[in-house]
Amino acid sequence: MRLLNSEQQQISKQLNEKYPVYQEYFDELVEFYYDYFYSGEDLLKFMESIFDSTPMVSMELIFDADNDCDANINIPRLMLNNTVRLCKLATDMEKIRPGKDALKITYLITCIETLYNLSGITTNSVGEKLNKTTTIIDFFDIYLIEPDKEEILSKVKRSLADSYFDSGQPSETITIEIFARIINEARNIFMHEGDYWTFSFSNSGYPELKIIDVEEKWRTGKQERIYEFNLQYEELHKICIRAFINFIKHYISNPKESH
Repeated sequence: MRLLNSEQQQISKQLNEKYPVYQEYFDELVEFYYDYFYSGEDLLKFMESIFDSTPMVSMELIFDADNDCDANINIPRLMLNNTVRLCKLATDMEKIRPGKDALKITYLITCIETLYNLSGITTNSVGEKLNKTTTIIDFFDIYLIEPDKEEILSKVKRSLADSYFDSGQPSETITIEIFARIINEARNIFMHEGDYWTFSFSNSGYPELKIIDVEEKWRTGKQERIYEFNLQYEELHKICIRAFINFIKHYISNPKESH
């Protein structure tokens, strides 16, 4: 963990004084989330909204699966904690297998699935039941902020080498649903086939061609598609963390609603 600056130290100290746990715990939370808020005050308000929404119980009870207290009271903190753990695991993959982005994607998708599981969300905004694939699509569609969606779609495009253009389709632009399906397929190739080296993001600063078999639309079957990636993994990582924060905020404000 990096050394905290003076503002981060102050926020962490305030939190531990108001919600006594242990200082290192809040140091880690503040260090992780700090860069994703406009100001230290905004971060402090976010943290307070989480800890004010749940009664203070011992850390042992929060993580004890056998305790008989209502698990729902701990959901916001579980979301907060799991986001830190899984995103840090994603980052740690670079030390273990440098440049193997499918390993990192796996932990980001696991974080998405964890948040949905904790929240109890089982249907999308129009009431359709979610499965493993549509959960990822729903997350990217609902919880990514618009500037991040625009950044993704400006940096991930259909290649002119794709046979898609042979059918007379004129546009290079993909949708955020297609991007979510690409990311999910990269995870599946690793999880089900053990291949973590084929798929990666742009690492050169220039557009890179990526060939992947993906089902772009439901019930159309997988087809070989070619995309130009100018998006770097680090950019997606930050985009996802902003969306995770958005998800947690939405749950705190509407814990009884799916969306």
